[in-house]
Amino acid sequence: MAIIDKIQIGGELKDIADSQARAVKIDITGSKQVHEGNLADLIKTSRTIESGNIFSQSTLLSEGKYVDIGAQSGKLLLRDNTNYDSYIIPVDGSVYSLSGFRFILLLEADQETPVGTLQQNLTSIDTTGAAYMALSFDKRSQSVDTVLIEHSVWVYKIPTNWEMADSRKTNIVSVSGPLADGGTLEIAGRSALKDGELIAFKAMITAFGSLRLNFTNGSTATNYVDIDSTNITIKKNNATPTPIAHGLTIQHDLALTVQFANGRVKIALYSDGGMYTETVDWYQRGGTCSQPQIVSTGTTATEAKMEIVYQSAKRGIWWFGDSYVSMGDPARWPYYLVADGYDKTIMLNGSPGMTSGGAMISFNALIQYGTPKLAVFATGMNDGSGTSTAYLTNRATFISICEANGITPVFCTVPTVPTVNNEAKNEWVRGSNYRYIDFAKAVGADANGNWYAGMLDTGESPAVHPTEKGAKALYTQVLIDLPEIANI
Repeated sequence: MAIIDKIQIGGELKDIADSQARAVKIDITGSKQVHEGNLADLIKTSRTIESGNIFSQSTLLSEGKYVDIGAQSGKLLLRDNTNYDSYIIPVDGSVYSLSGFRFILLLEADQETPVGTLQQNLTSIDTTGAAYMALSFDKRSQSVDTVLIEHSVWVYKIPTNWEMADSRKTNIVSVSGPLADGGTLEIAGRSALKDGELIAFKAMITAFGSLRLNFTNGSTATNYVDIDSTNITIKKNNATPTPIAHGLTIQHDLALTVQFANGRVKIALYSDGGMYTETVDWYQRGGTCSQPQIVSTGTTATEAKMEIVYQSAKRGIWWFGDSYVSMGDPARWPYYLVADGYDKTIMLNGSPGMTSGGAMISFNALIQYGTPKLAVFATGMNDGSGTSTAYLTNRATFISICEANGITPVFCTVPTVPTVNNEAKNEWVRGSNYRYIDFAKAVGADANGNWYAGMLDTGESPAVHPTEKGAKALYTQVLIDLPEIANI
């Protein structure tokens, strides 16, 4: 069943296969528009099977523990046993086929409260009423390459006089094949995501020298994770990379996962039942948006596969910004978004120095994997004073992507600072008739770059960033002008 970009309904019905159908709004007189809210009105014809290895669907819950129900609390309990690893996967209420799992526990949306009783050694399970499923497998008899999850999904027919576009957007993309010495695996599409992205590489090794997961901006590797037989070396930000002994014997099978969460990255390396993990702060300076690339040096593999799961592509709000969108710094407004628990409603994309051009590179790449309800254009500070040709072009690109995909565009005023005058940008935003977030108003920025007392970090040079006080003012403005962030 091929991916369908657009279906024009004529005299005959067209088939769509999709477990998470999303659609853009299409303004055609007399046509009904397909969206997530009315999928139930389509004609369900049959079911088909989707399958995936555990790495493409789940998140490591615990190493050396298995899932159980606490006798006193009635909540999820992880019991110590070095023979087991446990994972958690979101479920959609359908029947899942399982292979290789010892303990299985369905959970509510809080990921703590069980739905039903603990199950063991099941080959299938009905996930009705559950939001998540926790699973444990015995590492003595199974490996991560042999535990599998499958579930059935509906095949739809569209009734006459309906139209659907981008009907099979999926948030999972992969590339696979043999890996030669000097060979590469690469997935096109550059981004600067802060949260909700999982990169997984798996291979059956026939010879091992070293492997590197590069994050490349098209010409150079900005960050990387390098693995040889002794060490793992993580290059992040502008820090000098330091080799760390991973303690593994790398032979036969190898897996590497890199998971982005709240501006940090959890890196896990697996081989022959052993595992090394490291969680590090991670961002890429210079406005870089990048794509992953596996590079082999002296390594060959008969089977190699790299996958990216853009988990945050399913979120209802996408935000394209710059250094203002750091999630771990109390002098940046998303820090307070995380503290209030609203961060999972929004996909944040941005890095220090990001221009409107870099933001649109990311938007063009990410729109393949999801369709938000709202998209926010929060760039401009790094485009310089006034409205350059590049800035105007990228602003128009943002609008055109939104219009083509039925997304509501939202703009932001950009507070003028002593070195960058953003008054022309802000004048357009306020008079555009589009929705906007008034960041300049929030901090009291005037045309000379003066902010309310204590809100601009004048201790840095140049002074372009808020203080903690300024970040709280910006966050408050987000809640005022974009209330969907708390409930979408």
